[in-house]
Amino acid sequence: MTSVESSDREALVVLGMHRSGTSLCAAMLTIAGADGPKDPLPANEYNETGHWEPRRLCQLHDEMLSAMGVDWQTPFTFPEGFLTSAKVAPYRDRLRALIGEEFGDSRLFCLKDPRISRLLPLWKHIFASEQIAPKYVIVIRNPLEVADSLKHRSPMHWSVATMLWLRHILEAELGTRGCDRMFVTYDDLLADWRTVLREVGRQFRISWPRRMSEIDVDFDKIISRSLRHHVRNLRADGRELSSLVKDTYDASVAAAQSGADAQIPEFDRIFAQLREADRAFEPLFMVERARWAEEIAGLRKIAPEQQDAGFPERLEAANAQLALLGQERDRLLGELSGMQSRIDELTGLAASRERDLDEARTELEGYRLVRDALAAAEERVLAMSSEVALVHAELSSGAD
Repeated sequence: MTSVESSDREALVVLGMHRSGTSLCAAMLTIAGADGPKDPLPANEYNETGHWEPRRLCQLHDEMLSAMGVDWQTPFTFPEGFLTSAKVAPYRDRLRALIGEEFGDSRLFCLKDPRISRLLPLWKHIFASEQIAPKYVIVIRNPLEVADSLKHRSPMHWSVATMLWLRHILEAELGTRGCDRMFVTYDDLLADWRTVLREVGRQFRISWPRRMSEIDVDFDKIISRSLRHHVRNLRADGRELSSLVKDTYDASVAAAQSGADAQIPEFDRIFAQLREADRAFEPLFMVERARWAEEIAGLRKIAPEQQDAGFPERLEAANAQLALLGQERDRLLGELSGMQSRIDELTGLAASRERDLDEARTELEGYRLVRDALAAAEERVLAMSSEVALVHAELSSGAD
């Protein structure tokens, strides 16, 4: 395990909304020398370079949220007292144990899961109990780009995605006040990650265990594959966005450029307006959520009763029939392809013959023109012969 100059254990805690570049930031910090988890969440088609977060941490967070009747996609503030209730206590102990299992006695490690952004009171208690000094890195990305990326991964409406973005950023900002923290933009990570890494080290007083030349080699492999698939202009494309979202993004970018504390009054103003909106709309949301839950529970209850004893056999037979139909479809598609090739061949031949016919028509038309010219010339010869005969007749009568 690596070490740092400070005698305290330190955790670089990466916060921010999902699809905001938190994985890229965690990769940078880990490659620079912070210890990563022993059992990371594996890469997938949506995050080809890996998530750089503990696999079991995501699962445990989701289990805890579900037990409380919410999930990471809940767009409103979690219930009051949520993180201090008796139901959370067992999860707090499990999370504490998980830190030990994943990072051992590491003196400098990187902890990342976007869900932490909304669970900071719980995690700050865990850090204190484990004598870990957290250093928070809050990653900011254009909320429209986040919404586009989430829509590519799952059918989430942009309004939900941007509201979740707003919750993650505001709750991360509020929960890290008075702590070592810094804001980092996704744009800066892509454009000049070396400067970002140096600034993290400077602000958090960390001497990176690895040389920059070593970090260059490994991280360039990561960032070169982190292609930016979604690029949006917040002002030009975000006309339908709430002013709360736009103002939070502006304040966050300013925090990344000149420090977060100067933006606290603006964050407070935005959060106050958001809480007022919560009081107006959250009760309606909870009523609708309860109704949906009842409908889903009813459907789950009905489904087993509709499955009689012969249902598995019929399902297997249907799947077999479906496979046969698929084979027949492939055969017919093959025949169709062959027919299409023959049609293309005949079409080409017909076009060639049509060209030949056009040439013959042109030649025939030439013959017709010559024929007509000859006929006209013949008529003129006959006319001239008649005139010559008349002249001969006149001359003969004059001689007499």
